[in-house]
Amino acid sequence: MRPIRAPAGFADRLEVMNSGRLQPPLTVEKLRVAYPSLPGNPLLAESMYLLRYIERMGTGTVDMIRRCVDAGLAEPEFDANGGFVTRIERGGAGPDGAPLSGSTQETTQERILALLREDPGLTRRALATRIGITADGVKYHLDKLRNAGRIRHVGATKKGHWEILNDG
Repeated sequence: MRPIRAPAGFADRLEVMNSGRLQPPLTVEKLRVAYPSLPGNPLLAESMYLLRYIERMGTGTVDMIRRCVDAGLAEPEFDANGGFVTRIERGGAGPDGAPLSGSTQETTQERILALLREDPGLTRRALATRIGITADGVKYHLDKLRNAGRIRHVGATKKGHWEILNDG
């Protein structure tokens, strides 16, 4: 059994390290979308599921991403070089009152608005590539902006464009 080291708390981030490796064919990129569960020990994974230590198999990283976005934090970073590390930026302010690194929900939405001002025809995928978050993360922020009455989409899904209604 591979040990999971206790979470390491830093002023600006939380890191959870595991000496294990991702099971092929999983990659760090594939962890950002729903994927089939590939446990190294299926019997242990099933036992943990039945004991309710695991909610659903194959959704943990997607749930973490969603929960970070919902909390206004940057999406977690996953690193599979020399073990597996999950890194979550804390956001907010440090002990000296200075802002900590990490995107906030407001910053992500402002970046989306700035890009849409430049090119109202951008797709979710294009926005995701430029901002560095998933297309689902962009959808989440676009929905928030739309519900707040700041933007609307005009025209067909693929041929339409975005209008900024309220520049905040």
